[in-house]
Amino acid sequence: VEVLIGEIMSGQDSGEAIAHIYAQALFDVAIETDSVAQVEEELRFLQEMVAKAPLLQRFMETPTLSFDKKRKALSAIFHNISQPLLNFMHLLMKRQRLRLLPRITKLFHEDANVRAGIAEFDLTSARALAPDELVSLKDVLQRKFNRAVAVREVVSPKLLGGLILNHGGRLWDGSLDTRLRRLVKQLAPL
Repeated sequence: VEVLIGEIMSGQDSGEAIAHIYAQALFDVAIETDSVAQVEEELRFLQEMVAKAPLLQRFMETPTLSFDKKRKALSAIFHNISQPLLNFMHLLMKRQRLRLLPRITKLFHEDANVRAGIAEFDLTSARALAPDELVSLKDVLQRKFNRAVAVREVVSPKLLGGLILNHGGRLWDGSLDTRLRRLVKQLAPL
């Protein structure tokens, strides 16, 4: 809470701080109802649906329609969603915070991984790793961090080669691009 207050007071992205508060509140409810996995799955589904249907998002954000009409429509459209998450969506809609849904989803996922003891890594490479390379990398990371790992792989054709690994804001850059820049910098004084 102190960190969030600090972010708000320092003028940092208040949307980020607000998204964190909403994600934490939803996570607390999911823990209380022992439904973290279900809520996470449904939250991802809702976020994908809202992203794919801009008309739906526009409908939910339209100030000319009453909240009650929007609430009833949302409940009818997403009737298979658990009540706690549906209530949460109603709250986001009422408070005009629907634009925070992608960030809330990401933060909820991060909290779920922390609770499950999973370290999450973003891997950027010039090409997709072969399955055995990915398994080897995961094994090394599991030994280094002494916990289970999840790796999100992104292929970036901009990279000449190598890997960039990111975990919790910490960056390991083993890309060929960075190595070449360092070499040029070392050779420049010669």
